[in-house]
Amino acid sequence: MALLLLGSACITAHAQDDTGPRQSLESIRATARNFLANQNATGPRRTRIIVGSLDPRLRLTACNRPLRAFLPPGAGSIGETTVGVRCAGTRPWLLYVPATVQVFGKVLIAARTLVRGALLVPTDFIVSKRDVSSLATGYVSDLQRVTGQTLRQPLTAGAVLIPNMLQGQQLVRRGMPVTIIARIGGLIVRVQGRALGNGAVGQWVRVRNSMSNKVIEGVVTHDGSVRVPM
Repeated sequence: MALLLLGSACITAHAQDDTGPRQSLESIRATARNFLANQNATGPRRTRIIVGSLDPRLRLTACNRPLRAFLPPGAGSIGETTVGVRCAGTRPWLLYVPATVQVFGKVLIAARTLVRGALLVPTDFIVSKRDVSSLATGYVSDLQRVTGQTLRQPLTAGAVLIPNMLQGQQLVRRGMPVTIIARIGGLIVRVQGRALGNGAVGQWVRVRNSMSNKVIEGVVTHDGSVRVPM
């Protein structure tokens, strides 16, 4: 079996019969396209599949069995990828077809230029549809996630917000007075306390109840109070 490189495609095949029928190159591309479509059939996100062109000099014997497609080791089902298309007939061959799978989803982009350290609110961002398969460093899609967060670095208008740009604002600092909130049955109880550590929104922090002198743990909320589960 020989290894052939033609254009952007790679094939392995037995010596081909110059007089026999040829495999349609479009049928090979269609096999790769249908395979990728099935791989990305789940979920509500829209996809766009672009199968690379094949070198017209390829002369492959028509396969007497249905073509089979697969992902080679290390290849993914989205972004820039490669699909293997195999003929397992009496005159077998194997072709690697380049392809791109774009996946479109909702992402947050800056509504205006934001400076480093800015305290973020949902109105700082616009929800936009982008090719998320090209966002290798990730993205943020939930507007509520930015509330109470600060920026680690500047963000220009129209730029995509990525997760590692976000940093929780230290609403609670060690030694400062805080309001402790607890729900007991149908009642909401508020008492004063003092923080024993630093905490951003959503983080757990230890606090001391000023009335009972008891040390408890709670979650920092957006207004800087500490909610204690009961």
